[in-house]
Amino acid sequence: MSRAPVLLAGLVLTIVAAARSAAQNAAMDPNALEPGVTFRVYHVGYPMDRLYDLLDDQTPNVDERRDVVDWPDQGDFGGFEDHFVVHVRGYLAVDAPGRYEFRLTTDDGSRLMIDGAEIIDHDGLHAATAKTGAAD
Repeated sequence: MSRAPVLLAGLVLTIVAAARSAAQNAAMDPNALEPGVTFRVYHVGYPMDRLYDLLDDQTPNVDERRDVVDWPDQGDFGGFEDHFVVHVRGYLAVDAPGRYEFRLTTDDGSRLMIDGAEIIDHDGLHAATAKTGAAD
């Protein structure tokens, strides 16, 4: 049985939710926000056992827009195989109020933040597993 290599990496997703009314949706310029997410990779250069906070002025090794948040292959992280942190930032348009559930499946540490609130904490070294969280 083959086993995928262990990625000593971390993933931090930051979402800015934007709850809008139907009238606001109709009035919004569809070109105001580019679809996709900002994808940044920071090569840390040493093994990590948990997520570390990035410095405010830290420069990413990779900074680009990606269409989706789904990177199943080790090569999807800007050429880094281990010892890196990925920070993903995007906007989520919420058309109807309610409770929404989110799921992260990651190999090693990850965290999902929405409007500054931690929704999922899946930190630490672990195999590819899923963790869910919800937000109103």
